[in-house]
Amino acid sequence: MEKARLFIAVDLPDGIREKIYRVCREIDNIRWAKQEQLHLTLRFIGDTDVETLPRLSEALEKLNFRKFILTLSGTGVFRPGIFFLEAGKSVKLFSLKKQIDEVLYNTLALEPEARSFLPHITLARFPNRPSREKSRCLTEVFETLFPLDFRVEEFVLYRSRLNSDGAIHIPLKKITGL
Repeated sequence: MEKARLFIAVDLPDGIREKIYRVCREIDNIRWAKQEQLHLTLRFIGDTDVETLPRLSEALEKLNFRKFILTLSGTGVFRPGIFFLEAGKSVKLFSLKKQIDEVLYNTLALEPEARSFLPHITLARFPNRPSREKSRCLTEVFETLFPLDFRVEEFVLYRSRLNSDGAIHIPLKKITGL
């Protein structure tokens, strides 16, 4: 049975990606995430039977979410070596996440994640956790962006294929809000 590595995410508008990448270009010697792949993951699903994709897509289409404004408001580091932009607390984002978790449970019997949802956009991965000095410098540089608002108009069901250059994200289904 063929499997697909899946996740659900909010893409960033091109203008927001460009603003973020203007700052990234100022800092050398960091392996930044690809500009075209900057996104906010709502749920990593993992390897899933391909034959369930039509049912999952149909269930996601039935979600009733309204477009909303999301604010990027800070930076952080977690899981040794991941530098990210953090989204501000958004009731509408958390509501969308909850609806998606319910769909995943009802269509794939996938339990909600045990860890708390921390909405973020991964910008860079380091082999080891960056020093406090490096983290502080990165934070100071990126603070010039905040607050950074954008309109969440849709979310995307993605297939991720891993290769030697990283992941390739293939959009399978875009679900637009009301």
